[in-house]
Amino acid sequence: MGSDDRLIKEGARPLDNILRVLALFGLLAWCVLLLAPFFTVMAWGAIIAVTVAPFHQWMTRALRGRKRWAAAVVMVVGVAVLVLPGYLLTDDLLQGVRFLRERTEQGPITLPSPSPWVADIPLVGNGIERTWSAASQDLTKALGLIGPELTRAGRWFLESIGRFGLGLLEFIAALLVAAVLLANDTASARLSKAALVRIAGARGHEFAEVAERTVRNVALGVLGVAIVQAVLAGIGFALAGVPAAALLTVVCLFLSILQIGMFPVFVPVAIYMFYSGDLGPAIALAIWLLLVGLVDNILRPILMGRNAPAPMVVVFLGAIGGFILSGLVGMFVGAVILSLGYRLFAEWVDGTPVPSDDQGV
Repeated sequence: MGSDDRLIKEGARPLDNILRVLALFGLLAWCVLLLAPFFTVMAWGAIIAVTVAPFHQWMTRALRGRKRWAAAVVMVVGVAVLVLPGYLLTDDLLQGVRFLRERTEQGPITLPSPSPWVADIPLVGNGIERTWSAASQDLTKALGLIGPELTRAGRWFLESIGRFGLGLLEFIAALLVAAVLLANDTASARLSKAALVRIAGARGHEFAEVAERTVRNVALGVLGVAIVQAVLAGIGFALAGVPAAALLTVVCLFLSILQIGMFPVFVPVAIYMFYSGDLGPAIALAIWLLLVGLVDNILRPILMGRNAPAPMVVVFLGAIGGFILSGLVGMFVGAVILSLGYRLFAEWVDGTPVPSDDQGV
């Protein structure tokens, strides 16, 4: 009987192991489901914390080692950076609504006839001239012809405003997460590096440094450059007296983040200034916007290539590919994954670590 019991127990061990593994995976899956609604906020919080860590360290030294106070300063600065553009954008929208209401109270809205040069615009000039002429003769009839399109555009605009407001709330929550991580930066760094060591072995510390530098370079090279360009463009719009300057600045910011460039905004604004304003300010604004549009060609290679763990081309392609697949968070994840893949592939081919700069690319 004793040998039979022993055989039964030994036969049950594989089943016990399978049940333990299933229970572990079930627990992990349950944890993932519980945290899934907060994934975007936590990911952005980690990205912000990694990006502003040097500023937090400097602030900690300035405050004589008070990490929590330094983290609070980082959060306040981040909220201020969010609130100010949001306030300016809301003010622009309210002014636009107020202008339309006052204008409709004065009588029917009319448009001036298009200038002769409008028809000379390549490819689209004739179509714009015909539509503009029809609207200048009977605006109500012209709007009626495109009523369904205007309805869809209005619905999209309202949905975009809602998503923008939700995005602001999520970003404020991400700033709170970043502040918590920065206030406990030593424990956070130890935990993340220990997890990578468990996954990647002795190379875990190196992978952690690669991920940290890549996230910081992408944040500065993509988001940082986009913010600088948008701020410079907004200053030009405000000084030149361009209507809806805050709204145009936000559009420029998104276009720069999407790597489309700001010229789809700059060109219509320049045309408007030449058509309706004095020639001197119009020329000055056009030159200023041209210089602003070229800023990314100077700053991005410097910021993305500085202390990069992989050539700048690899980091940039990973960021763009990740953005196409998964949005803004994917921009950072894609750059990190492709940088790690590049390091591993290069070491597998050469047998030795490759330099961190982008020589020969």
